[in-house]
Amino acid sequence: MSLTGREVLQALQEYFSSSNQQTETFLMLILPACFLIIALLYIRIKPEKSVDPYFAISKQDFELLEHIRIQKGLEEFDRDFLMSVAFTWSIKPTRMLLDPATFGRVEEMMTEKIKKSGEDPAGNKSLIYLKNLRKKLFGS
Repeated sequence: MSLTGREVLQALQEYFSSSNQQTETFLMLILPACFLIIALLYIRIKPEKSVDPYFAISKQDFELLEHIRIQKGLEEFDRDFLMSVAFTWSIKPTRMLLDPATFGRVEEMMTEKIKKSGEDPAGNKSLIYLKNLRKKLFGS
């Protein structure tokens, strides 16, 4: 014996017409709450996209970075350092490598951050290394 849609609707109508107002109110409050809980669980449990910016870089950008690295005579760890600095300041690594003004701004922002933390910028190894890479890249 199978139920048709009409029979299911009639059964629901009979159930709700014979019930009191409190049951209807309770069901109308609990159903949206259940849907909300299910939606929140779905959002919370769904796999998140990779938050690692190294995986967000396109293949073409990475090939360009590699080409610049080889052209300028940089090592792989130089490229990785520049990429991490670029991602720290939310700048595309290719733009940082091609534009001396952008590189200078990153250097200034890094200097300001070091000053705010109370360190001496002249003694910071990362900043010194960044300045050495600037000389390698742009010759100034």
